[in-house]
Amino acid sequence: GKKPARKGMAEDRILSRCLIVRPLVSSSMALLIYQLICTAAAFQPPPSYSRLSGLRMSSQRADAVAEANTDRRSLVKGIAAAGVGLGLVGGKRVIDGPVYSNVVDLSGENIVITGGNTGLGKAAAVRLAALGAAVTIACRSPSKAEAAVKDIQQASGSSAVDAVPLDLTDSSSIASCARELSGRLGKIDVLMNNAGVMAIPNRETTADGYEKQMGINHLGHFRLTSLVLPLLAAASTPRVVNVSSKAHTLAKLDFSDFFLTKDYDPWVAYGNSKLANILFTKQLNQWAAEGSLGNAAGNLRQLTAVSCHPGLVRTELGRYFFNTDNIPLFPFGWLLTPLLIPGIYASRSPERGAQTQIYCAAEPTLQGTAGGEYFEDCHISTPSKDARDRQMAARLWEVSEKLTGASWNA
Repeated sequence: GKKPARKGMAEDRILSRCLIVRPLVSSSMALLIYQLICTAAAFQPPPSYSRLSGLRMSSQRADAVAEANTDRRSLVKGIAAAGVGLGLVGGKRVIDGPVYSNVVDLSGENIVITGGNTGLGKAAAVRLAALGAAVTIACRSPSKAEAAVKDIQQASGSSAVDAVPLDLTDSSSIASCARELSGRLGKIDVLMNNAGVMAIPNRETTADGYEKQMGINHLGHFRLTSLVLPLLAAASTPRVVNVSSKAHTLAKLDFSDFFLTKDYDPWVAYGNSKLANILFTKQLNQWAAEGSLGNAAGNLRQLTAVSCHPGLVRTELGRYFFNTDNIPLFPFGWLLTPLLIPGIYASRSPERGAQTQIYCAAEPTLQGTAGGEYFEDCHISTPSKDARDRQMAARLWEVSEKLTGASWNA
């Protein structure tokens, strides 16, 4: 197939430290321009004096000038408001990103989505089930899973939706999930590693002793992927979609302090885990293509692994992002709450945020052409320099194997 066009990007590292800087600046500038126009429109000379001669005008003439100025101000304000409104609407369309509208027949395909009970995963499950795939969501809470399955079935019109328990903080739960998937499914066509946590304020660890963000976002998915490798090998064109983030540019990955025991920063920890998602993707795809995954059984040479950035999305994942309680100005952090309102404007709904991972899972032209690539807004994009470092990717794989005990023999 034709290789998707690369979306050239030269991102400024400083601006990327806040994922909503650009849309916030755009909306703020639009409102500022509106205020300036309205201020200019409101200015007028004293109505009782002529601009040309300074002679005192009649009362009737002064009233006429005042009325004309009022009409002028109303007209200018109306034009300004319309312009700003159109700008904000247009900006929102850019913020929301594209919609993947290709109607692909996914009948007969099995898709597994971690964290499919909420947010991006749930939105992706609805669309992929509607396209005919049999969807299995993997999540920690049985009650939430049961409710989500019913919601997804109703929204998609498909009864082929199921759930399995999965706690990515616990290696025994990951192994149990893989066994259950093996018992239920004969193959996995698409594994979407979607579940995650973001910017946990204080350092926490998993049941296996890993820093929680790296443990859940990367190591848990690394181990799960290795355990379901035989199911991926059984599919004709297997695919792995790792949901990463633009926040990978915040990473400061140091293998000598992999779990940030010395100096924990919630955003660096999140960035490290998202960088790991991209590096894992590239190495997985390379080794699959080379036939280096175990004995290369089944169709692993046909495996396509991709990663993607969904954008800033209003999901449970962002509970720390929009929480002013964690701002160092406590107890006055709540005063900054109004400043977060533009963040709501600048963020996407789960349905819009999930479009790129839906595209990565369903688009036929990606098979064999886009392996190892990183996507934004349904286009191939260029990640950070570290994310393109092959030596770092190989080192991460080695460290991840050692920590998780993962075996890549299909």
